[in-house]
Amino acid sequence: MIQDILARITESIATGDTGALVSLALVAALMEVGFPFPFVLSSALLIGGFEAGLISEQVLLLMGSLFLGRLIGASFLFWASRLMGGVLMGWLEKRKSTLPEKIARFASHLKHRVPIAITLARFTPGLLTVSSLTAGFIRVRYWPFAIGIVISSLSSDLVILLLGFLTFHGLKLMGITPTVWQLVIGLLIVTTLGWGVVYLVRRYRNRA
Repeated sequence: MIQDILARITESIATGDTGALVSLALVAALMEVGFPFPFVLSSALLIGGFEAGLISEQVLLLMGSLFLGRLIGASFLFWASRLMGGVLMGWLEKRKSTLPEKIARFASHLKHRVPIAITLARFTPGLLTVSSLTAGFIRVRYWPFAIGIVISSLSSDLVILLLGFLTFHGLKLMGITPTVWQLVIGLLIVTTLGWGVVYLVRRYRNRA
C-alpha cells in the first residue's frame, strides 16, 4: 500500500499533475494553521529531488505550490490575529492554554528584524503557528512578515530537495540504487529519531 501511494506521488510530481499540486498546496496551508500532516510535504520534496533533480520544471512547480499554500495559511493567521486579536487570543487560550504564553515570549523577538525572526521561528519546533499569530497580534508590517515566509519556505525546501538529489547520486556512485519507498522510509526513520532527540533535550532542559 505504501509503495502504491509513493508511486502515485512520484508519477504526479514527474508529470506536474495540477490536482496533486493543488492538494499539496492545501496540505501546506492547513499545516500553517495547525493541522498535522507529518512527512507529507517532506516526502514529496524528497521524491522531487530524487526523481526530477534540483532544477527542473516539475521541481519549480512543486516548490511554487508549497510556497503558495504556506503563504495563504500563514497570511490567514496573520490577518485573523491582527483584526480579531483579543477575541482570538481568548478563544485560543481556552483551546490550548500554553499558546498565549508562547506568543507573549515570542513577541519580544519581533520588534526588530522581522524577516529573520520569522524565518528562525518557523524552523523552531512548536513556533510555526505561533510566529504568524504573534506577528499579526502585535501588528508588524505584512511585507517583512511575508519575506520571512519566502525565506523559510525556499530554504527548507531546497535542503530537502538537495538531500534527495545527493542521496540518489551518492548511492548511485556506490553502486546502490534504492527505490523511492526505501528512501522515504529512511527519511521517516531519521526524522523520527531527530524529533525524539529534540524532545528529550527539551525535556531535560525543562527539568533543569
